[in-house]
Amino acid sequence: LGSDIRDHREILYRMVYEVSKNKFHCKAALGASYNEGIIWDPTILIGHFESRVAKFFAAFAFALATLGTNISANTISAANDLSAMFPKIFNIRRGSFVASLLAWVCVPWYILSSAQGFLAFMSSYSVFLGPIAGVMVSDFWLVRHIGRIQTPELYQPHGKYWYWKGWHWRAYVALICGTTPNLPGFLQQISQSIKVGNAIYIFYVGWLNSFIIGLSLYWLLWKIWPAHDIGEAILVDDVIGSNDGIDKNKLINDTVGSAIVTTEKHSENTDLINTVL
Repeated sequence: LGSDIRDHREILYRMVYEVSKNKFHCKAALGASYNEGIIWDPTILIGHFESRVAKFFAAFAFALATLGTNISANTISAANDLSAMFPKIFNIRRGSFVASLLAWVCVPWYILSSAQGFLAFMSSYSVFLGPIAGVMVSDFWLVRHIGRIQTPELYQPHGKYWYWKGWHWRAYVALICGTTPNLPGFLQQISQSIKVGNAIYIFYVGWLNSFIIGLSLYWLLWKIWPAHDIGEAILVDDVIGSNDGIDKNKLINDTVGSAIVTTEKHSENTDLINTVL
């Protein structure tokens, strides 16, 4: 965030925003009414405001935040993935529609039906994020020694990072092994009728142990079966600075040649029309 701040006042604005947001969350967690008990959902707390104007602006802020988050963080990313994997079928618009429909199929409102369900979802979600973060940290810091990545190879269909038919098996092995120890506790968290004994305690620290397993196993697999794709880093600035292999003279000649050919065809068509008339 430091590189994005252009003015010192932005630091103050962000501090005020974060403090006020956290205070509102605490108020939502501790707020209570005589008939409903403890209110943990901020939207329900808004409904108890006496001022209609306050209700409108607070509800509008939540609606705008939900819409903006889903468009920027969920819909667009899913649409990009679909259009990249199936470019003949999906574009950004179609991918966005498909992601929106799948969101309805997942019935996310059940997650917010109770505080226990919401906490169970958040704790279960972190089980899968732990090994992903471990693989990413291990690849960037330990394997490639602070991101020695050759940027042009990322966009080559069969470049250095294509691995086995487009699958980086080391990362998937580390992901699966990091997630597996937490699955028994994950099942009990979904259904309380399933009892897994002491394995539930592994799930309670699921993110930490899955992060450690993913990080260490990914690094170990690289040591045993190296891919030999680590060379000198080629950054985006280096690619732009070298014109990415584009010959400017050839590009100008091709452009001028195309313009001359188009002009000649236009002249021939004009002469043909004059002859017919």
